[in-house]
Amino acid sequence: KKFSAQVSGGLAVGLVDSRFSFNEQSAMTTPAIVAAGSGRKTGFVAGGFAEVGFAYRLCSRSSIFTGVDFESLSDFRQSAGGRNAQLDLGKTILYELGVQFHF
Repeated sequence: KKFSAQVSGGLAVGLVDSRFSFNEQSAMTTPAIVAAGSGRKTGFVAGGFAEVGFAYRLCSRSSIFTGVDFESLSDFRQSAGGRNAQLDLGKTILYELGVQFHF
């Protein structure tokens, strides 16, 4: 057998280390209204993944492979100084191409 295929899926987890800062100034009022703030937050986001891949065995110890991964993670939210930020990690499609070594 030289060709093989695989299908997989499961839990996807990401670690986010976020720094959020803002500095606002209004030229429309006298005196100018200035607002500033910053914060840092670290947390995990979770979701799922699905993968389809194909491999071709070159010899007993190596193969070349290709595949497509679909990943979806939850949004990461953070607040600082009364302002909110949202990191949309949404949906990602990854293409893979590489060499596998069997041992």
